[in-house]
Amino acid sequence: MLLKRIEPLLAPPQPMSLGDIGKSLKMPLPALQKAVRPLVAKGLLIQINDKRLYRPDDVRTLAEAAAALGQRGPFSAAEFRDAAAIGRNIAIDVLEYFDAKRFTRRQGDIRIVVGEPWSLFGS
Repeated sequence: MLLKRIEPLLAPPQPMSLGDIGKSLKMPLPALQKAVRPLVAKGLLIQINDKRLYRPDDVRTLAEAAAALGQRGPFSAAEFRDAAAIGRNIAIDVLEYFDAKRFTRRQGDIRIVVGEPWSLFGS
């Protein structure tokens, strides 16, 4: 099953990009993108953008980090990166996903938590 092959490659703190997963599995990127759609539709994986997948539990962990920062007030991408122990580019990808899901809102160089973590997981 594809999910069993992908999950270890998504392990924190730095999950592989879809391109790197495709290379690792020796699977062309378009075929991989098509194959993961049903897993995303079922909620078994969360696609935060066109190049990144996460396991739902890992998104919850990242949301908890953002929520903890948000309890203290607005926070920067660098503060989130440090709190989540992830790289800068991945932190930006995750925060943009949170913004799109209306969990956080960007205001200049800071973010504020405006929603609930459950909003990240659909209805």
